[in-house]
Amino acid sequence: MIAAKITEAVRAVCPIHGVSIGRKDDKATWRIDFKDEATPKQRADAKAVLDAFDVAAHDAEQAKAAHNSPILAQIEVLEARQRRPIREHILGYGPGPDGKLPAQRAKDIDDAIKALRAQLRA
Repeated sequence: MIAAKITEAVRAVCPIHGVSIGRKDDKATWRIDFKDEATPKQRADAKAVLDAFDVAAHDAEQAKAAHNSPILAQIEVLEARQRRPIREHILGYGPGPDGKLPAQRAKDIDDAIKALRAQLRA
């Protein structure tokens, strides 16, 4: 994932074949494979992009995404379930198998969504 992100950033400033990442924590092992038409200025710009890439920030972003993804999926499922009890309430359905009225089930789902949102990393 890190190689793709770096390749995209370098490709934005210079024509390249690709980027090779040796050891993630040692930029001396990283290499840019330039296309023949890359000018000296473009090559310098590409090197600057490589040097400026913040591995720690990238890792933090990946950790945040890994943490938030399953929570957001749970929220999506609950929000889909929440629409059904409200519709049932409007249509006048009585208590469900859990003995709760649709409005109470909707509130329970809303409370669960709020609790999940509180777990998201900003």
